[in-house]
Amino acid sequence: MIFRPRGRIRHACDVLRSDATRIAVRLDALKGRVPRSWRSPFRSWRGGEPPTASWRCRSTGLRPEGMEFPAIAARLMTPAGLEPGASAMDEATSTTPSFEPSSTVFVSLLWRAEAEANEAARAPDCFHDLALEGFVAGLIAGREQHTLAPLYWAPLIEIGAVHHRQAVVRDLLDDWIARICEAFTDAMQRVRDGFVQADRHRHELQKRRLLLAALERYCEGVSTLADTLGRCSLSSSGLRALDDFLFALVRSDAFGALRRETEAVAAGLAAVRYDVKVYGGGLRVERRGQGHDQGAEVETLFAKFRQGAPAERPPEPRDAPGLNSIEEVILEFVARLQPELFDRMAVLAEGARAALDLTLCRIDREFQFFLAYRDAIAPLRRAGLRFCLPTVTREKAVSSRDGFDVALATRLVREGTPVVTNGFDLAAGERILLVSGPNQGGKTTFARAFGQMHHLASLGLPVPGSAATLHLADAVFTHFEREESVVDQRSKLEDDLVRVRDLLGAATPASVIVLNEIFSSTTLDDAVFLAGEVLRRVVALDVLCVLVTFLDELVALSPTIVSAVSTVVPDDPARRTFEIVRRPADGRSYALAIAEKHRLTYAALSDRLHF
Repeated sequence: MIFRPRGRIRHACDVLRSDATRIAVRLDALKGRVPRSWRSPFRSWRGGEPPTASWRCRSTGLRPEGMEFPAIAARLMTPAGLEPGASAMDEATSTTPSFEPSSTVFVSLLWRAEAEANEAARAPDCFHDLALEGFVAGLIAGREQHTLAPLYWAPLIEIGAVHHRQAVVRDLLDDWIARICEAFTDAMQRVRDGFVQADRHRHELQKRRLLLAALERYCEGVSTLADTLGRCSLSSSGLRALDDFLFALVRSDAFGALRRETEAVAAGLAAVRYDVKVYGGGLRVERRGQGHDQGAEVETLFAKFRQGAPAERPPEPRDAPGLNSIEEVILEFVARLQPELFDRMAVLAEGARAALDLTLCRIDREFQFFLAYRDAIAPLRRAGLRFCLPTVTREKAVSSRDGFDVALATRLVREGTPVVTNGFDLAAGERILLVSGPNQGGKTTFARAFGQMHHLASLGLPVPGSAATLHLADAVFTHFEREESVVDQRSKLEDDLVRVRDLLGAATPASVIVLNEIFSSTTLDDAVFLAGEVLRRVVALDVLCVLVTFLDELVALSPTIVSAVSTVVPDDPARRTFEIVRRPADGRSYALAIAEKHRLTYAALSDRLHF
């Protein structure tokens, strides 16, 4: 009896692989990459007669001295360490086979140079007070494998580095460019999924086919990114450098050999046909012959019981179930019938992980950094809230229009609650914004937003608001009220004093400080004295600061201190507007105003109760 393989057995043929030695496919970084403005000859030249000697650089009109176009092309197309005319595959046949990462050139969307690259080991102390812990946790949810949090923890210290990231953000504001980047990250995720699936399977032939499929996706993803990104108008140096890198990489002999070999082996596997002959309790696997296919008769006989249309193609190898013992034997026999094909597949599969370019793996993670933030703020934008790329400066004259607490806004938009926006303005010579007003009036939210915006600006990301000029802070320091801890055995006042001392010791003139209701646990006189001492040290430090307090008399300590007040509805002091307005404090007791409205003052109660 002869059965032509169908269903799982036919699919199992697609997941074959056998052991073999490696071949070298070196994707060496190209050290002779040409400028973007010299590209058009390369894009159009496909061999034959090179461009004429009158070829010029598009932007300068100059021709590179001492180097004709064929020499430049040879330098561009030849991996480092190979003579022109030799290929990476030629090198592989004469050296010890190995896969090596290709990248030696530093290309990054996050940093201008490798020496600038920095990630934080832990979240800044301010993250809890500024509610950035939960916000960052939300935006990286589903992207845990990229370890993005350290990138959001580490502020940039150079204005040029901030501008580098902001330029990338401007490019990604174009939905088409953003979709291109998302498509690449999706492709890389499928590559990683393929590796994970391969590790889960015990059968070596199936594992190798899954790794080959991952290589197919990688080559396709890289080629697609190079093609689509090259068609875009890019303004950022980061994405332009990536475009140049991809342009050179996909045209290198090494990458071309890798892709051709991967496609050839995959096509060869898809073309494999074999017969299974069943003899009593045994079976025999042979190349496809001309015998009568009784499997077709069985399918025809049982066609009436089929439910639903059959799938047009078998599922992808990464979704393949594990093989049973009979399928494993059949596949091993099939592999013996095609030893050369499966040996080639084994070579590719063994070096699959090493074939991934290190620069592109890092770029995948950097795309995730920008796209995660873009996705997080997208619902806020759809709700009508605005974000902007701030002007970042070393100066301390700062301002914002239509700003808001991004963490609170994320929750309110999800609940369908309107978000109140606010602004601030500190002119030259002004350093401290003292915010007073009634409780539950939005003062703490305003202070959090001030700190959030300065941290987000130092990451090179858009900040809440329609416009902003912000100081590039080396760090944001905060002091918010906390519950007493039984562990340290300190009173609340002592804890406040220790924390403020540590804060002032760590802050520099380039820092930003946010103080919220300090010394509220002590008497009024003590609070005025202690807060005054703290403010004098802040003034001496010449640091930007927001202080939320009910001690509005502190504004008189220095001309660098200005007042802002949270407002209420004039005719109804019990209703808060949540708007913070820069103006002198009026010293009004809002608790008394509310008591008067509801006739709960001592005089009103005495009259009503006939004391």
